[in-house]
Amino acid sequence: MVKKHLRWLTELILPHPAQQVVLQEQLQTIEERISRLERLDNELTHHVHQWRYYPVVKAIQTMRSVRLLVAVGVVAELGDLHRFDHPRKLMA
Repeated sequence: MVKKHLRWLTELILPHPAQQVVLQEQLQTIEERISRLERLDNELTHHVHQWRYYPVVKAIQTMRSVRLLVAVGVVAELGDLHRFDHPRKLMA
């Protein structure tokens, strides 16, 4: 969906030259940010496999719509789940 929208934006011709310049600058910024996010995601993927909590990250990813970044964030916030002796304590 995002790629289709970006392709549509790159093919868009605006009525005023200044508008076209602004659009091109914004598209370049978007492409740079996407590239940066992809690099960071690759780094995270590489390093998380060596993390002691990686099995927990994998387990959390089995939940619907939970991908790597969300799972890592949850585990980083919670830490060792053994410190919660009951799910209610975790949820509190």
